[in-house]
Amino acid sequence: MFIVHWITDLLCPPSKSAKYQLAESCFTKQELDAIRNEHCMHVLSQYAQTVDDDHFLQWAGLPDAAPALQQGLCNVVRQHSGQPGSPSASITLDGIIVAKAHCEKMDQASAEDFAFDVLDVDQQGAVPKDHLQAVILGCMQLALSKAYGRDAVANLQEAAAAVAAGACQYCGPDAQALTRPGYAKYCKAAPALNALLLSLMCNIGKQPPTVAHLVQPLIHLEQPNGQPSPAATASLTAAPAGSAGSPSSDSHAPGSSTAAVTDVAGPGGSSDALAAASAAAAGGGGDGLPTCPGRVQLPDLGWGLCDPADSLLQPGWVWLLAAGLGPKLRQEWRLLFNSVKHGMSYSTFLNRLGDASPTLLLIQDKGGALFGGVAYAPWKKTGTFYGDYASSIFSLLPKAQIYPASGINPNIQWCGVGFSQLPNGVGFGGQTGHFGAWLDATLDTGMSRPAATFASPCLASSQRFQVDVVEAWLLAPPEEELKEAASNA
Repeated sequence: MFIVHWITDLLCPPSKSAKYQLAESCFTKQELDAIRNEHCMHVLSQYAQTVDDDHFLQWAGLPDAAPALQQGLCNVVRQHSGQPGSPSASITLDGIIVAKAHCEKMDQASAEDFAFDVLDVDQQGAVPKDHLQAVILGCMQLALSKAYGRDAVANLQEAAAAVAAGACQYCGPDAQALTRPGYAKYCKAAPALNALLLSLMCNIGKQPPTVAHLVQPLIHLEQPNGQPSPAATASLTAAPAGSAGSPSSDSHAPGSSTAAVTDVAGPGGSSDALAAASAAAAGGGGDGLPTCPGRVQLPDLGWGLCDPADSLLQPGWVWLLAAGLGPKLRQEWRLLFNSVKHGMSYSTFLNRLGDASPTLLLIQDKGGALFGGVAYAPWKKTGTFYGDYASSIFSLLPKAQIYPASGINPNIQWCGVGFSQLPNGVGFGGQTGHFGAWLDATLDTGMSRPAATFASPCLASSQRFQVDVVEAWLLAPPEEELKEAASNA
């Protein structure tokens, strides 16, 4: 690998700036070598010492990402490529390493700064709602096309608009922009957007290219007339005698670097080698995001006999809600009840849920609001509140916001069956008769009032509402299936 390091140091000598040295200290030597070697491959293909936006996005595995997302990411890396207060006009190796350190290696505040800067493309300290919506739509498209295919990204505009509107609410009830303090609050309640933004550079340094891929562009570096570039010739001949980069009588012998280059890329030059290496590193090219161990896994969805198009749980909501759950609850979600399919029957609802937990409950009222909750305990008859503080409630339409349990009281879940004096139905939070989200046993009406249990406002179109559709999902495979899978493994 001597020639790799020699070429890299020749073209892109490391910076001595304080911010670069701090970023460099966050990586191991192997990680830095991988980033620098991949960078060398890309700059050689451009005959330059910097990477342009197109090559950088190809390297990151994001050539087909939404323009708003591409622009934000490139702007952030250019900012880190220049001096403080003076962004660089191009993307440098220093900037890539500093940006990657901020989003993956430093503290939470640094990571959130990176993500917010991707959003705040104009560097005004506030992200207008329409631009925020465009970035959120791009994030959904990337994540969902990878998890569920391109059909899943066909109708995400409504979900993206609702998520953007909900995020802006963390800056005030009538806010039309998202500020940095508001973004910090939003990340605690709904981590999906922040998690995806922080994964945008995971492909950088993921798969170090071979020596052949690195040497190929330099060997075939050509002028417009097709002759080898004098710079390339001079660089190669300047290599120390006997080094891995110096020409020798057996340089084209089988197994040598040059022979390997010709075998891999053919005599056509650097473009083929670059495309092949980029595709390999991206884990499939531009079809969604490259595989990244740190990225939030989205669950497999089991619809049973129901048509996915008729479900309340559309892909955009899966992306938003899954990020706040643990890894075990992001493996498989299974539809248990849909009132359109199974009827408006409370007994059928309870029978189909049985002892299932945790579950996701979705309610759409006739005013168009969509909301619900995640319950970690089974829905079983009891005359008191019960449940787990890990539970949450949320609104999805018209504004998407998530409300974790506040801890102020233990009134998480209620399930009433056959009572004469107590409420019959299922609900989240609040007090008896004053629930944060409530579904009456008739499945015809419900209630949603401000509740201290989740520090939540009314989630429905009105505090008393008419039910349109009810749906329930199991968020983990039944325990017996997990045990069987483990024994089979």
